Amino acid sequence: MTTETANAIASLAKSTNRWLTKQDPGRTERCSQCGSPLTPSRATPLETIGNVLCFAVMLAVAIPLLYFGTEFVRHTFELSFHEAFWLQPLERWNQE
Repeated sequence: MTTETANAIASLAKSTNRWLTKQDPGRTERCSQCGSPLTPSRATPLETIGNVLCFAVMLAVAIPLLYFGTEFVRHTFELSFHEAFWLQPLERWNQE
């Protein structure tokens, strides 16, 4: 490995380390319009449990709804397609 490559890797590691760690722990982000501090807050365990339960209920409703909706559309399309073409009487199909 050349010296230039080693220096480039070391520089990249330093910049990545600075990027991964918070550079200014005392500084808070501010809203550009109103100037209020934007402090990210973590969800409480109760909020996390509520989010998981709501997501499970949403899936429990959405999955059957999507399944029966697609089955209804498929069934309706097949019925209309079948009636439009195959159940029409074929009059004089062998006569010209």
